[in-house]
Amino acid sequence: MKSLSKSLTLLAASAFISINAFASTLNYNISGDNSIEAYLSTDGTTFGSAFASSNTWWNTESGNTTVQNGQDYFLLIKVVDDNAEERDPQAFAGDFALTGNHQFSNGTQSLFTNLTDWGVNNTGFGDPYHNPYSLGSNGEVGLVPWSTYKFSVSGTYTMENIDSSAHWIWNTERSDQGYNSDNTAYFMTRITSVPDGGSTLAFLALSISGLSFLGRRYRKTK
Repeated sequence: MKSLSKSLTLLAASAFISINAFASTLNYNISGDNSIEAYLSTDGTTFGSAFASSNTWWNTESGNTTVQNGQDYFLLIKVVDDNAEERDPQAFAGDFALTGNHQFSNGTQSLFTNLTDWGVNNTGFGDPYHNPYSLGSNGEVGLVPWSTYKFSVSGTYTMENIDSSAHWIWNTERSDQGYNSDNTAYFMTRITSVPDGGSTLAFLALSISGLSFLGRRYRKTK
């Protein structure tokens, strides 16, 4: 009886694990001047589910959220600079990582803010996107907006937990006249589901079959 109970417990745990294997994890470290909001959308034209937000641009927002296997997503980022004055920095930087059966638009499970894998506009999610402009990578001397442009401090200012290869990107290019007055930027990149070859479904089916078999065996021995 104890052996049967233990077997049932183990198989139930296996079934629970296999069910949860249907979800992937999206890990993120992001920062935006002045405020940032992050969403996962299934159609790319609506905001979808919010998973992160911050209005403390001097801090990095870090965490993780769940994405369901078999579902493609649009990773949407809205950044608002609420003080778009001349030479006031407007920027978004971040790094992202996936676990499970999903990948980014670059074909891998790791993505930084860069000039090729993101689209941006200043009108709204779902509108035509173009490639963003870069102010430089995180911690690059003379190019970090908050240390060099905002405070006129030379040297390196690296946002904590964001990879040094991540670029500070925005909707428009900085010029000698400063940044433009379009102080809201909408960023987009894709997350696609990758088939797991049926191994998860097979394991789930095996677990359920085992539970059914042990249940019948238990009823016969009563």
